[in-house]
Amino acid sequence: MNRLIKAAHRRFFAVPDAVTSHADLDAAHHLPPAEYERLIRNIHDIVVGNLHQGARLLVVSRGDDQLVRFDDREAWHFPRADNGKYAGYHPDNSEDAVEHLQKLQDGGAQYLLVPASSFWWLDYYPGLFQHLAQWGTMIWDDESCVIFGLERAAGEAGPAQALEIARPLKRLLEALLPSGTRVAVLTSGDSRLLEVEGRRALHFPHGSGGRYHGALDAAQALEQLAELRGNGVEYLVVPSMAASWLDRHPEFLPRLQEKYDILARRERVCTVYELNAPPGLAPRSG
Repeated sequence: MNRLIKAAHRRFFAVPDAVTSHADLDAAHHLPPAEYERLIRNIHDIVVGNLHQGARLLVVSRGDDQLVRFDDREAWHFPRADNGKYAGYHPDNSEDAVEHLQKLQDGGAQYLLVPASSFWWLDYYPGLFQHLAQWGTMIWDDESCVIFGLERAAGEAGPAQALEIARPLKRLLEALLPSGTRVAVLTSGDSRLLEVEGRRALHFPHGSGGRYHGALDAAQALEQLAELRGNGVEYLVVPSMAASWLDRHPEFLPRLQEKYDILARRERVCTVYELNAPPGLAPRSG
């Protein structure tokens, strides 16, 4: 589970040891009216600023319709009844939560938002968040809410695959790129792919605070890449595990290759693009 989420949880929403029922947990996380209204405004700003128009998201809303009203985005209560209204209860356990999530994902849900008022879910349903860590993508996390992208395809690499390529990717970049180089990595949110000694690596695409931001479309990602290039980033690394992201953004790779040269390609590890060289040079292989 993301350490930033856990830190925020402990600091603001620690659960008393004697609290066990869902009702008690909701009561323990109750916010004064002014704070709650401020939380709702913050969440609305975050959703509008980070999720594309037409996005369909699930919200752990506790039945509050204010948390499922967003301009040009469709939000559903989670849990959700068959008639589309709040189900009126919390899942009994992690298995039930995951099963319900998958059912709604099959119905078109693309994101899951957990507001700060429901951060107790992070501890109460550990299996749900282990599932999201493996099969989802962290879109946002701060003291107002957590947002997960649910669109990672069944064949997309998860944490085990990221760990498998992290070491050969690290060795390749340390051998290939000069010390002090700034490099963007299409990480799918896995920070282990940024652990390159002597080089400054960052998530791509990214949002607030440099965190991975998987909700950008291809045009937005290319625009961000151009901005990074202007700010001194010299290389883009596309790991082999990013194939599913590329499949979901089919316009990205052709336009990338029109603009930038492939410096190196290592099968089953990554492709490295040189952002400051003209296209058309033959890539190195290995």
